[in-house]
Amino acid sequence: MIFPQKPSPVFALFALFVGLIGCAEPDAPDVPTFKPAIAVLSVDVDLGTLPFSSLLSAADSQGDDLQYLWTFDDGTSTDVDVERLWLASGTHTVSLQVTDARGSTDTTSVDIDVLPAECPESGTYEAIGQILEPDLIELSGVAHSRQNPGVLWVHNDAGNDRSLYAIDESGLVLGVFSLDISYGDWEDIAVGANAAGEPEIFVGSVGNNNRDRETLAILVVPEPEVPLGARTDGTLPFHEMVLAFPGGPFDSESLAWDPQTGDLYVLTKQAAGISILFRAEAPHDEPSIDLTYVTEFDFGAPPLPGGSATTAASISPLGDLIAFRTYSSTAYVWRRDASAPFVSAFDTEPCPIQLVPEGQGEAMDFSLDGRSLITIREGVDVLINRTNLDGPLPE
Repeated sequence: MIFPQKPSPVFALFALFVGLIGCAEPDAPDVPTFKPAIAVLSVDVDLGTLPFSSLLSAADSQGDDLQYLWTFDDGTSTDVDVERLWLASGTHTVSLQVTDARGSTDTTSVDIDVLPAECPESGTYEAIGQILEPDLIELSGVAHSRQNPGVLWVHNDAGNDRSLYAIDESGLVLGVFSLDISYGDWEDIAVGANAAGEPEIFVGSVGNNNRDRETLAILVVPEPEVPLGARTDGTLPFHEMVLAFPGGPFDSESLAWDPQTGDLYVLTKQAAGISILFRAEAPHDEPSIDLTYVTEFDFGAPPLPGGSATTAASISPLGDLIAFRTYSSTAYVWRRDASAPFVSAFDTEPCPIQLVPEGQGEAMDFSLDGRSLITIREGVDVLINRTNLDGPLPE
């Protein structure tokens, strides 16, 4: 009889090991770790003087398929990067909320400190062009086009043709556009936009030397397209907005459009130096409007020495600077802070800007970048002058 051999100890251990392996449970599947959204806000500069811009970015925020919501004191944005222009002084809190694909949200914020503006300063002078058009001998107003870069709108004083001239900055005439009207005294011009954002030209038929016009008017003209390097003539449609002055009649040579509100401003002219500022509130689609009193000035006396008769007004394209000129070679600029009402700008000390002496200087406008004043005088073959401003203006 043969008996089975007794297993050796080594064989037994091997069998036990194989058994244990066979009985092991399978590994559990990997479970992804949920990572919530994280808002990360960066800003290039958080302190500056008016007008001041900051570049804000949410690009370093973390999460899947992020959506962004920026909240400012005057609106919101859903872009990843946002460039903001500040026209009001003070501390502005900017918040950023990010939301990922799962609905997880996170919020962060930053404070932007904006200081009141400093005075711009008189800089270098240069003649950038010359008016050689023989019909432009009493040029009384100039304004930069908003939709035709490099184009200036100019016009003659009373007693001349009722046309708007489009010229380039060298003085070359690009077009002559007549208006079907036979009366009035055109003294200044401004370019702005209506409530729909469509560009409009405002012609100040506000001259009244003899004080015999009971009402003055602003002609509202849709701005045409004017290409550089080509001649375009025509007739433009318009509507007349008759102005009623409280306590009038008055004489005026100064008209300005406010890009922050769309309002128009008329500054009266008196030989004695007392000039009154009136407002025509937007929109400008009515046939008549009652002007409202804003404030008054005493030109020719401190802090406004020099000429007493005001001849032009302009508000910068950002609306942060307001300029008036007289027959003297000095223009006066006030700094406007959007954190306060418009009239508050005139509570600050005016900034004197020395212009090129022009004698019968009646036209002035800010350049589109706000860094200079363009001026032109009446006369034959007159120069287009630019006075550069060296103060802290926007890049």
